[in-house]
Amino acid sequence: MEKSKVKIPNAVIWTGAGIAVVAGIWFFFLRDKDKGALNSIKSVASSLGGGFRCISRDYPLTYGTCHPGVEKLQRYLNKMGASLDVDGKFGPKTRDAAIRYLKSEKFDQSFIDTLKV
Repeated sequence: MEKSKVKIPNAVIWTGAGIAVVAGIWFFFLRDKDKGALNSIKSVASSLGGGFRCISRDYPLTYGTCHPGVEKLQRYLNKMGASLDVDGKFGPKTRDAAIRYLKSEKFDQSFIDTLKV
């Protein structure tokens, strides 16, 4: 008895693979319509332990510092045109704004004391 071989056209195989890829993208990025793709990515990152962490609470103020002086710096940067949340955390947005407006990413107490907010 001879087995019959069924030949599946390549177009059918590629179409099936494309549908599987689109379904995977939809599931990962668009399953939370109200949150959007970015929040889905953030939720995955936070579940993996990502996110901002305070590594210093004293001067000099630099990336990773949580300090009331950072709040003063953030208010000053907002006055110069940045759009920062004033939370006292020297994170990536504060660092980027500081570099853009003040050409520095490290601030000592004497500089913070001179800021007029």
